[in-house]
Amino acid sequence: MKTTLQPGDDVIAMGATIVMRTFVKELAGRKIPECRTERATEIMRECLKEKIIDAIADTKAALDCHMDKIAEATFAASMVLIGTEAFKRFAAEGHLE
Repeated sequence: MKTTLQPGDDVIAMGATIVMRTFVKELAGRKIPECRTERATEIMRECLKEKIIDAIADTKAALDCHMDKIAEATFAASMVLIGTEAFKRFAAEGHLE
């Protein structure tokens, strides 16, 4: 998985990709009923919207201290946490088979 940021990268798209991959890993082979995939997407989007500003602020704080690798790791870790939170919400709503 690409986590190294380059000039011109779409940080939001990169973050969303990490969130989705984390969500899929959390599924661990379980199936989502086809009628629930839209809800899974909505929950991931909601979680990302709720937490992206804080994740970017944490990343910027590391960048401001010239800790580029720490900034990248912080951003990636924040996105993994968002994906995990999205999965937990989805499961709590009873959408897994």
